[in-house]
Amino acid sequence: MKGMGSRFFHSSAVVEITSLFTRKLPGIELSAGSLGQGLGVAVGCALNAKLEQKDYRVYTILGVGELDEGSLWEATPLVTTSDTPYQFGLANVIRYRTKKKNFIEAFQTKLSPDYTSEKEDLTLIACGPMVAEAMRAAYILKEEYGLEARILNIHTIKPIDKPAILKATEETGVIVTCEEHLVGGFGNIIAGVIAQNKKYSTPLLMDMIGVEDRFGESGEPWELTKVFGLTAEHIAKRAKELLGKSIDKEGILK
Repeated sequence: MKGMGSRFFHSSAVVEITSLFTRKLPGIELSAGSLGQGLGVAVGCALNAKLEQKDYRVYTILGVGELDEGSLWEATPLVTTSDTPYQFGLANVIRYRTKKKNFIEAFQTKLSPDYTSEKEDLTLIACGPMVAEAMRAAYILKEEYGLEARILNIHTIKPIDKPAILKATEETGVIVTCEEHLVGGFGNIIAGVIAQNKKYSTPLLMDMIGVEDRFGESGEPWELTKVFGLTAEHIAKRAKELLGKSIDKEGILK
């Protein structure tokens, strides 16, 4: 990136706007502006340190206005800790255990190959900010309805963890995908994995949570999450309704 810059004309003079990369202030990698890209860059730098087993920390400074940007709102729900396992391409399996004062401490997380079925009632498959909503939905399903939910955090879409998806499909038989996008984007990817690889010796019920085909609206992220039916309460309600359905021996949905 060294020497990177841009030029524009103003009052018949050429003014060169040189990026921070050229000046290279010690310890500062990027000045990202007000659109929230800085957090994504910081996360990428931190992930690189973890992948390459390097011992350094990454800090990002965010402004108040910047915190309302969608890219920040989507990235900041805290669903991991420093002890949360991670491996590129492998989903995390998250299970709600018991009520805790600190939300994240109420859950246990394992890499998908290390997880053994606990005979859950259904699986919630989510990515991005919807992982936190899926975790809250698992809490609601357990505490209010006595239903156990396995959560798959598909943090890596490509490559996607096909074995984890298929294992959840075979072991629970009920799949609900959760995305903060037009319904069917992420959901169709999951459905494609299942349709191409599932053994059809067992039945399957599946639903997709996402933004329905409708006109968009403006508002705060938390407001739009409610408006478009993406909250944990909506997920839990749809999951319970799906579980209320049944398939007879001939494979006919009732």
